Amino acid sequence: MLDLQLLMLAIAITGLLLGGAVSDRRLAIDVLRDTELALERTMRAAAAAELASGLAHELNQPLAAASNYVRASRLMAADPGAHGPRLIEAMDSAVSEMRRASDVVRRLRDFFRSGAVEFKETSVHDLVDVGARAWHERARRNSVELRIDVPRDLPRVYADPTQIGIVLHNLVTNALDAVESQGRGTVVVTAGAEPDDAVRVTVADSGPGLSTAVSHGLFRPFSTTKVDGLGLGLAISRSIVEQHGGRLYADEQVAGEGARFHLVLPSGKLA
Repeated sequence: MLDLQLLMLAIAITGLLLGGAVSDRRLAIDVLRDTELALERTMRAAAAAELASGLAHELNQPLAAASNYVRASRLMAADPGAHGPRLIEAMDSAVSEMRRASDVVRRLRDFFRSGAVEFKETSVHDLVDVGARAWHERARRNSVELRIDVPRDLPRVYADPTQIGIVLHNLVTNALDAVESQGRGTVVVTAGAEPDDAVRVTVADSGPGLSTAVSHGLFRPFSTTKVDGLGLGLAISRSIVEQHGGRLYADEQVAGEGARFHLVLPSGKLA
């Protein structure tokens, strides 16, 4: 009887220990799940902030242009007899720019809802030209030399203009940031056809360049050299480009020799 009681006591103690271990494991799993959810929410918020920056840029262009057309129309309306045709042209241009802004919002809204993109044949020259005015204005304000050489006769690419516009904005903005950190310098945007039926856009700057350590983690989320950077711009940009069947990469360079990024997009439709 004593042996049986000792056995039952041992079983009871073992059960208590196992129960405690299971409870601790469940608690650890719950904590891990909560941590993963918190991290996911943080990444979503950071990604939204990064994309919001690109959205602000995409909307700024047509809204600024529409504002200028409306302002000019108001001046010409004082004497419609002398400026009739030009007044109508300016009003039509303002309407066109507002439609473009509305189209940007619609496409990004559809993307956030379903992850859908709107692929269409697009001119690389036009993609760069959309952001060129804002880039030139910023470069002028900060004594940076900005040169853009993108031929009009390049093969057309099959892409979503809004998303590739965000990628280009991110690359050029990073280049301007790097040059401005030194007080002055040069940013060059070029484009050319690739042998494998693709088009390459290169953004090069004369900034401090990329160290080996920075280069290895360049496209990883939350990897940044900026004090106020989120470290998601390049990660999101590469994801967008790969969704288009293209490539986004940086040349291996020694720190102090500037940086050079390449955006390669296929000129044919995705399979």
